[in-house]
Amino acid sequence: MFDDLDELCDTINDLESKPVSSQPAQANAAVISSGADSAARAEPTSRASTLEEFLCMQRDLLEGFAEPAFQKELTKLNLLYGKGFEDRGGEDERARLFLKVQGAVMPKYGYSGTQAGVLEMLAVAARFNGNPEFDSNRLKLNVLLGLAPSAEEKAAMDASAPDFAGKGSGKSKGKALLQRDSGWSR
Repeated sequence: MFDDLDELCDTINDLESKPVSSQPAQANAAVISSGADSAARAEPTSRASTLEEFLCMQRDLLEGFAEPAFQKELTKLNLLYGKGFEDRGGEDERARLFLKVQGAVMPKYGYSGTQAGVLEMLAVAARFNGNPEFDSNRLKLNVLLGLAPSAEEKAAMDASAPDFAGKGSGKSKGKALLQRDSGWSR
């Protein structure tokens, strides 16, 4: 039906942007029965569950997190606490900031735009760990959000780390300190 993933994402975005009256009757019934005033507040009746849907969600999240206004707020947090991967605090503030984008994107895929919805989505999406495209997108998201170091940051950290190469595998460390006759060497 869809030749590529971008076409599927475009189709989903087109359907979501149409007024309620132009959507299929089933979608209209969901809006009416929920008492919602507009299609913007209606959540899809099914949750994203396929790899293609999660890849679309990842792209939407990447787009939202890359917005200059979001990045400006994230930069303020990074200046205050350091990046998330540095584990120097600010987790609650980051979670609130991330939810600004997640809260807008996740309902399009059937998940609540809340922290509980994020956790539910992550649990469902975990089955796609190991898929190269999914993993690549996850890494891009984590780097963009400062939850994982960029290649440059990782190289700088590796360059500043002490060099223990060539010191052995750890299997007999300390044995040379024990004398054969000491009683502790047996």
